[in-house]
Amino acid sequence: MTNVINSIAEKLRRSPLFQDVADRDLEGVAARCAVTTYDRDALIFQQGDPCTQVFIVDRGQVKIVFQDEDGREVIIELIDAGQAFGGGVLYFPAQPATARAMEPSTVISLTREHYTEFLREQPAITLRLLTMLGHRHYTMLQGQALAGTRVERRLAFVLLKIAGQFSEPIEDGRRITLSLTRQDIASFSGTTLETAIRTLSRFKNESLVRTERGGHIVLLDEKRLRELAQSG
Repeated sequence: MTNVINSIAEKLRRSPLFQDVADRDLEGVAARCAVTTYDRDALIFQQGDPCTQVFIVDRGQVKIVFQDEDGREVIIELIDAGQAFGGGVLYFPAQPATARAMEPSTVISLTREHYTEFLREQPAITLRLLTMLGHRHYTMLQGQALAGTRVERRLAFVLLKIAGQFSEPIEDGRRITLSLTRQDIASFSGTTLETAIRTLSRFKNESLVRTERGGHIVLLDEKRLRELAQSG
C-alpha cells in the first residue's frame, strides 16, 4: 500500500499545483486518490453528471466537450498534464461539459470532500488553482467571442491556441504535437466536418499550414494566422 501511495504522490508532484507541498501532506492526499487510465476518446465524465470528484491529468491530454441543444459537440478546452479539471474544482453541482481523453491518458481523481479538506489545509494551492482557472476561462471567453464569425477566423484562432499548449519548433514552422482528426478540428472550430476540411485545405493552399501523417499540423505562417484570428 505504501508503494502505491508513494507512486501517486510522485504523480501529484509533477503538477505545478503541488510542487511546494510537504511530502507528508502530499502523501496524505495521495492516500485518498485514485488513478485511472483511459484510451483515446474514452469517457471520463458526461455533461450533466453530478460533480462528486476533482480530476488532475497525470499523463496525456483531456478534451472538454460541450453539447448544445441541437446535439452538436464543440470542444471548448484542452487540459494538459498537471492541470485540474471538472466542475468539482469550482464546486459546480453538475458537470457543465463532457470530458474525454484526447489520447491515451492517466487521470488522478479525488473526492470533493477530500479536495475541500486539502484546500483548507493548503490555502496557497487555492491561489494557484484560481490563477490556472482564470487563464483557462480567459481563453475560453476569447473563443466564445468568435462564435458566429467567419470559419477562417475561428480556425486560425483554434490552431494558434492549440499550438500555444502543444507544439514544438521545427525548421520551417511549429508542429502541433497532438494528433488531430478532421472531426477534432471541426469540433474545435464549431463548424461542420465538410467546412473544416474545406477551410483547412484553403489554409494549405495559401501555405499557412501543412498537414503530416499521424494527424499533425505544422503552422507555417503564424503571423498571417494571427492576422486572420484578429480580423473582423
